[in-house]
Amino acid sequence: MHYAVLKTKEFQRWGRIQDLEEAIKKGKHAVAATKEDDDVYAGRLNNVGIMLECRYERTGKMEDLEEAISIARQAVKVTPEDHPDLA
Repeated sequence: MHYAVLKTKEFQRWGRIQDLEEAIKKGKHAVAATKEDDDVYAGRLNNVGIMLECRYERTGKMEDLEEAISIARQAVKVTPEDHPDLA
């Protein structure tokens, strides 16, 4: 997942959409490879949601924003109620 985050930063620096596309692909792969009860699952979902939001901001495609919102909801759902990230 760290590679995907770095590719997102590269996109933010240089504006190359292919960097963001690769970040999203790798991020989704990391999420798919992580069990829902793993401590890092919600964070990985959150990262992919941020990547999709970045792509929405660049392209204006509503599908990306809708998917980002859906993923954010899923991240909240799998986060324990007493977790500090829900504050």
